[in-house]
Amino acid sequence: NNIENFKIIDEEIETYGNGLVQIWKIFGFDKIKAPEINYSSGNYVDEITVELQSDYPIYYTIDGTYPTTSSELYTAPIIITEDTNLRAVAYCKDAVIKYSNEIECEYQVFEAGTDGMFQIDNNGCIISYTGNIRNLLVPNIINGKQVTAFNPKIFNDEIVTKLILPDTVSELPQGVFAENNTIQYINTGGAKIIQKSSFLSNKYLYTIDMPNVIGIETEAFSKCRGIYNAGFLINAPKLDYIKSNGFYTCDFFILNAPNITTLYSKAFNNSGLCYASFPKLKQVLKNGINRNAPFYQCDSMMILDLPVLDYCECTTLANKCNSFQQINLPTFSGTISNNSSY
Repeated sequence: NNIENFKIIDEEIETYGNGLVQIWKIFGFDKIKAPEINYSSGNYVDEITVELQSDYPIYYTIDGTYPTTSSELYTAPIIITEDTNLRAVAYCKDAVIKYSNEIECEYQVFEAGTDGMFQIDNNGCIISYTGNIRNLLVPNIINGKQVTAFNPKIFNDEIVTKLILPDTVSELPQGVFAENNTIQYINTGGAKIIQKSSFLSNKYLYTIDMPNVIGIETEAFSKCRGIYNAGFLINAPKLDYIKSNGFYTCDFFILNAPNITTLYSKAFNNSGLCYASFPKLKQVLKNGINRNAPFYQCDSMMILDLPVLDYCECTTLANKCNSFQQINLPTFSGTISNNSSY
């Protein structure tokens, strides 16, 4: 009977959601529709004019707090000129559930650099940056030349905190952001390869968007830390492979890479990766004679979800990892770990 009761509870949670906040659904109360908005979360240049629409009064905040009737009443479009976390609800005093569902949008507002802020050579390589823009968008064309590359550490100036790179660059060169103590957000633009030590010992990373990156080379993210020693997020929709020690001794981070197919030995050596969910990962390759596990000494890892992995040249998959709660390897027939507890 207890098992059947748990099944019923699971069905209710799946239908209505988990927690007391969802109780209005269970009892069939109507809830007014959330406001509509014309700009979703994302990166924008200069400024945007945000408009909200609802059949009911709208209350909003721009400081990250939850909006109530004590918050600002929406009466006119909102001009966004800097990084803003906008939250809004509609309110009907006569409804049983008076507040609508909330909408929340996070805007990052960038300013494009101008020709006078950069020095660029005849090959399209940026040699220096002398501007004072904190949220910097690097243009594709500077002084009539298409940007193809940039020298290492030119943005280690303790001014730039957020950076969008040109669509015209093909890779991040070795050591380009090494030991950067300021940058929190980077969009890597057109870069397809992240070279060795590109983010060596970064301390304040928060989010990295890598829309075109297919490969992460050896030690590219070695010894990285998230902002305030917390985690950081990498979005890499086209990432295909990670070389050995690509994330060597990184603090806690989340890697969103749904299309990765190949890992090399010790790819996540001594890293703080907490879950590895790679739905298209097919193979794990050794690095020369190094046959150590790709997930080596990842003591924070709780989930190993590799549903199509079927080839491994390494001795094990996850040696010296002691925190697993779930392992899903339906097509793998090799050794998971030397750890005797498995």
